Amino acid sequence: MKKAYSLIVATMLVSALVFSYGCGKKKTIKKNFNLEVQVDFPIDATGSTSYDDLQILDASAQASDFAKHKEDVISVVLDSVKYYTREYVIPNDNNLQINNASLKIGAVGGNDEVTIGQLQNVNLMGVYEEPAMQKLTLDNGGIAKFADRLTKDPYTAQIRLQGDVNNPVNFKLRARFYFTFAAWIL
Repeated sequence: MKKAYSLIVATMLVSALVFSYGCGKKKTIKKNFNLEVQVDFPIDATGSTSYDDLQILDASAQASDFAKHKEDVISVVLDSVKYYTREYVIPNDNNLQINNASLKIGAVGGNDEVTIGQLQNVNLMGVYEEPAMQKLTLDNGGIAKFADRLTKDPYTAQIRLQGDVNNPVNFKLRARFYFTFAAWIL
């Protein structure tokens, strides 16, 4: 009789565990998304040939897929950054150039910036408007920092463009950040 009760109790426990596991299990699917975020840097280097501009990249404000799944993001990979210039004061001057510039990533309001990439000797007229878009050579530290910033609350990053030009000028540099991110979806 003891064996029968033990067998019944064991069967009931196993059944309860199987039932509770099956009912409480959440079915999820991993999905990859492409994400494009645009950031404009208005550069006023008219009083000096050096500049330092800071912008906030908020992927959820520019991409509905990211906004919808940001809390379930598994990974973010910065695939590429492309840039071009716009809105010169004198757009036909072929002598204007960015001598050196660094594009940096960090936490909003923080001082933990790392370099994403650098520009050197870029003719402003040569990269004027979208058809002349150039690809930035990326630094691995910047790629990792982006992943860190965009997979954690508040899912934003501080982007800094600082450098110098060969002559005083006013222009806008537009950077497009191309990401792939994976998220759990229901």
